[in-house]
Amino acid sequence: MNDTERIELENYLANRFVRQERVENYDDEIIPQWQEWLQNYDVPEIINDIVCLKRPVKFASPESITIEIHEAAAGKFPIIVFGDDMDFENFIVNLIYKGVRPDNISQMGASFIYGKKQRFLALSKKYYSNTPPEKDKLPL
Repeated sequence: MNDTERIELENYLANRFVRQERVENYDDEIIPQWQEWLQNYDVPEIINDIVCLKRPVKFASPESITIEIHEAAAGKFPIIVFGDDMDFENFIVNLIYKGVRPDNISQMGASFIYGKKQRFLALSKKYYSNTPPEKDKLPL
């Protein structure tokens, strides 16, 4: 093996999953706006009067919805957690699918929403792919 082949092989085998403490040049400009909203409005108001202004959501359990600012390697971002599955689904349908309910929406449990003025994670309390852990076990 010559030097060129060795370098190519090392590059090919290099660990691409090296953990970074923080992404450089990340734009946190949305965070102060979210923090202001959290100080001045309750969560259903933030969702319906700011995030889903065109298609507000009628919540079954508005008290079970929380918003927090999470810090990760990619920077800070808001997370909206829905305690009620239907509230999560209705939110996603109204915001992402423009009011048209897709057939597979009950299988969805999380969505990353990214646009020019919005960037946040919406989570439900559903199991991953709506599959309970006991269904994930294979018979031996």
